[in-house]
Amino acid sequence: MSKRLKELYFIFVLLFSGLSTAFFRSKQGLIVLWLTGMIVFWKENLRVSKKLLVALAVWMAYFVINALTIHGFHPYFMGTYVATIMIAYWLASLYGYEFFARYEDAIYVLSAISLFFVSLEILIPDLLSSFMNTFNLSGNLFGDKKGYATILVYTTGSEDIGSDVVQNSFIPRNAGFCWEPGPFSCFIALAIFFNLVRNNSQLKDKKRLIVFLLTLLTTQSTTGFMALFAIVIWLSQSHVKKNAFRMLLPPAAIAAIVLLFTKVPFLKDKIISESRQDVTYFLVRAQSTGNSFAPGRFASLALGWMDFLNHPIAGYGGNFTLSVGYIDETTVVATIGGLGTIISRYGAIGSILFIILIFMAGKKIGRHFNAPATFIFPLLLLIIAFGFNIIETPIVATMWLLPALVKEGPARIGNA
Repeated sequence: MSKRLKELYFIFVLLFSGLSTAFFRSKQGLIVLWLTGMIVFWKENLRVSKKLLVALAVWMAYFVINALTIHGFHPYFMGTYVATIMIAYWLASLYGYEFFARYEDAIYVLSAISLFFVSLEILIPDLLSSFMNTFNLSGNLFGDKKGYATILVYTTGSEDIGSDVVQNSFIPRNAGFCWEPGPFSCFIALAIFFNLVRNNSQLKDKKRLIVFLLTLLTTQSTTGFMALFAIVIWLSQSHVKKNAFRMLLPPAAIAAIVLLFTKVPFLKDKIISESRQDVTYFLVRAQSTGNSFAPGRFASLALGWMDFLNHPIAGYGGNFTLSVGYIDETTVVATIGGLGTIISRYGAIGSILFIILIFMAGKKIGRHFNAPATFIFPLLLLIIAFGFNIIETPIVATMWLLPALVKEGPARIGNA
C-alpha cells in the first residue's frame, strides 16, 4: 500500500506541474504538495542522505546572499526550493534513474488520453464542452476566459492563453493536462528524448514514439517543434559514423529547419510577430492603461535582462516588486519564459548553478543509459525554458536535480 501511495504521489506531482488549475499555481498548492510528500515518504525523511543536505545547504546559502542583497526576508521564496528539492529527493529515492522511465510511461498514457479527447472535440464539440464545464476543476483560473475548463488530464478552451498560441486553427489544439498546448508539447518532447536515451538512441519502441509524435503535432506548438528538431539532429548525429557527414549534418539540418519555419505559416508568423515586440512598449502601456501584459518570448527575455542588470548578483528573489515589470499589485508586465525568470529572479549565482546542474544531469543520464546526452539534455531544457517556465515545476526540476541527489547505478540499455 505504501508503494502504491508513493506512485500516486508521483502522478500528483506530474499533474501539479501541468499548472492547469488555480490550486496548482497557488502558494497553498505547493505547501499541500510538500506536506503530502512529508506524510507519504515519512520513512525516507527519517534517514536523510548527505546529498539532500548538501543540496538544501547550497540553496540556503544562495537565499542568505539574496536576502542580504535585496535587504529583505521572504520565507515563502525560501520554502519554494526547499519543497522542490525535497520532492525531487523523494521521487529519486522511490525510482532512482528509473524515474525517467516512469515519467515516459505517464506521459504516454496522458498523450493517449489527450488524443481521445481531441477526437471528441472534433466530432462532438458541443457535447464535450458541456462535459468539461460540468466537471471543470480549473478553480476559475482564467476568470475572463469562460471557455477554459480542465479535468486535470485534459484541458479545453486554452486559445488566446499564453504566448504559444495559433489563431484560427482548423483542428483544436491539444493542451493535454496543461493549461495550454505549448507546455504540453514540451513534456512530450522530453518523453521522446527519454525513450530514445533509454533505448541507446535506437527507434525500438515505434508504437510509443508514433503516439508521442502524433500528440505533439496536435499541440501545434512552436516550442515543441523546436525541441523535436533538436532531438532529430541529435539522433542523426549519434547514428552517423563518418566525421565528414557529422560535420555536414548540423548545417544541413539547420537549413532544413529554417526552410520549414519560413514555409509553415503558424511557425513563421509566430516568430516574426514575437521578434518585433518591444518590451518598452508593454511597460509604457501598462503604466498608462493599468492593464497587465504577458509579452512574447523575446520581449520577456529582454525584461528579464533588465531585471538582471538591476540585481546581477542574486536577482530580486522573493521580492517581485523589485522587478521592472511590476507597476502595482494589479498591473504587471510578466516574464513568461523560464530563462528570463531565472536570470531575473536568481541572478548570476542562480543562473550559474542552474547551468551546472543541467549539464551535470545530461552527463550522468547519458552515462547511466550509455547514450550521448551530455549536451542534448541541457539544450532541450534551454529550448523549453526560452518558451515556458515549466523548468521550475516539481516534475521537471526533478529531472535536473535527480542526478545530484542519487548515486549513479550501473549503466542500463533498453527499456527499464
